[in-house]
Amino acid sequence: MADLLLSALIPAVVNKAADSPFQRIGEMWGINNQRERLHNMLQEIQAVLPDAEEKANSNAAVKSWLEKLQSAAYEADGLVDDFCYEELRRDAMRRGHKVGNVSDFFSLENPALLRYRLSGKLKKVLGRVDGLIVQMERFGFVQRQRVHVVNRIRTDSLVVESKVVGRDEDKEKVVQLLLEGRENNDLIVVPAEGACGQSNQN
Repeated sequence: MADLLLSALIPAVVNKAADSPFQRIGEMWGINNQRERLHNMLQEIQAVLPDAEEKANSNAAVKSWLEKLQSAAYEADGLVDDFCYEELRRDAMRRGHKVGNVSDFFSLENPALLRYRLSGKLKKVLGRVDGLIVQMERFGFVQRQRVHVVNRIRTDSLVVESKVVGRDEDKEKVVQLLLEGRENNDLIVVPAEGACGQSNQN
């Protein structure tokens, strides 16, 4: 069961770490290098994950490594979602929505504290994943999965409007749903297909 979760979780976090909301706020806060590092390290792990999962059946040390990896991957996934939420909140404010505090963590009164906390958490996650990479290299796993490098997203703020199609209405609905839940003190869970940001449409 854990193997199945990892096989789905690691690629999902890899995609989120390369997605535009995380990139935009990473550039704004000067942490884009750390974002790229997280993305690249998780890609390395993704490439050897099938071999690691197979060896875990007969190697207790590898099994323990996978358990640590699962814990770190969940932490990374939650952190990337936090960054994406903050970008969503900022985007809502740019478009004129009145957004209040969702929790003490996401504090509009003290954005410097929010930046400090998220950046600190990112540094902690990077440390955990880096340690797993060191152990991974000692195990000598074989790369059995070809990892497709995600195309680098533009690093400037230019958006080609003609290529952004059919998402405005959906985005407005999601933002409104989140804001209404905040006003009613309700916990809102919004299922999303794919990564945390925009979908690529050809």
